[in-house]
Amino acid sequence: GLYGLSVDTEDPLSLCHTLFEKKYLSHCEGNFKRAVVNASVSHDLTTALGDLKRRYPNLTDDDLQSIAFTVGYDSVVASVPSPDFKRLSESCLGQPEPLQGRCISGTAVGLAKNGTPGNQDKQVKAFCELAAQKRGPQSQECPSDQALQYMKGFFPLEKFAKVCREFEMNTGVCAK
Repeated sequence: GLYGLSVDTEDPLSLCHTLFEKKYLSHCEGNFKRAVVNASVSHDLTTALGDLKRRYPNLTDDDLQSIAFTVGYDSVVASVPSPDFKRLSESCLGQPEPLQGRCISGTAVGLAKNGTPGNQDKQVKAFCELAAQKRGPQSQECPSDQALQYMKGFFPLEKFAKVCREFEMNTGVCAK
């Protein structure tokens, strides 16, 4: 590849798996997961994971969780400006935990970052409520602290405080 670098086509995240310190693994996967996710053209998590598991049989459970987050995020980007919350949630809900939760978290972050300006909170809330109806009490990752962090950067302090109250959040970024 360019500059003498290349990606292992059998295991594109192999470089990440050689790291000695586990604390760097998620950052490495975060940077290289695009090489994997782009190998699938589907924004449906079940289809994308099937494609990617066939193409890259050496993906670890951690890799798959990172990919689930990215597919959730990317499915929002592909559906803006009119995301279909039902389709987005069904894509995530078709998988077992922890993939389901990671996809839901990625979708919420995608909505927070790429949703209709000024209305991201309403879009995230609509998606999270729909996902929670299907999942029940284990849906704490929606909205994630990361999704809230984006909204905090987009909204004036008063509006963000209101968002935290609406989501009944008083920890993480809402506690600050």
